[in-house]
Amino acid sequence: MFVLLITIKQYKMELTTKFRELEKKYSIEMDTIPYEYYDDLEDAKDFESYFEELEESAHQVECFYYSSAMKYLTEHDTSLNESLEIASDMGYEVENLNSELLATLLMQRKEMEALYEAKDDLEDLYDEFIEYKEQVQKEYEQ
Repeated sequence: MFVLLITIKQYKMELTTKFRELEKKYSIEMDTIPYEYYDDLEDAKDFESYFEELEESAHQVECFYYSSAMKYLTEHDTSLNESLEIASDMGYEVENLNSELLATLLMQRKEMEALYEAKDDLEDLYDEFIEYKEQVQKEYEQ
């Protein structure tokens, strides 16, 4: 039993490292690790449900403070073309726009793009996680 707990802990660390490497590879700023599923396989969902949760998280990304917004826009959309296009597509009126909103919209778009770019790798890693959890659960039950 003690060896199994050490193995689980080691695997959690390895898995965390793999998720972090994936986030870095695809420039994903949010957390993709399915922490809530680490300890209880029954809580684990299928990949599509997990991915939907990630999509929801991407829509929660926000840019706070004028200085942060201006820095982000300067680095990612100097002309403001992309962020203004997103705002227009979403039905925002010009009088309701500010740098924080434009930066937030752009950040959310970029997170979603990175997430979809990483989807196949995320699915492979998630499947590996579920497979390992099932194996551990079987060993634990014996």
